[in-house]
Amino acid sequence: PGTPERARYLQWLHFAESTAYPPLGIVVWLVVYRGEAESQAELVADARARARSGFDFLEAELGEGPWLLGDDFTAADVMMGFTLAAARLLAVIDDESHPRTAAYFARLASRPAFVKAAGLT
Repeated sequence: PGTPERARYLQWLHFAESTAYPPLGIVVWLVVYRGEAESQAELVADARARARSGFDFLEAELGEGPWLLGDDFTAADVMMGFTLAAARLLAVIDDESHPRTAAYFARLASRPAFVKAAGLT
């Protein structure tokens, strides 16, 4: 507590759920659950754009280490993994526009616990 490392950890932990995921939730609600992609096209487009903006920030901020906090895998990576899986599933981001994010997600997706939790086995 009270260190720059702790502050960065909290930043990423909360970023995943309070900044990056909410616009994805709007897309899921309107497109998947409500089937209103056409009637709410403007809202869906806005939510997708806001989500991409968050992932643009992530792309720019990913450092040289394998994880959000460098060499240490943390709960912030776990939280971001779910959010990135949703973004990829909804085609909000792709490997070409976010190559560092794609490489980061590939590292997450190679972890046995991620594979098990995501039902990829």
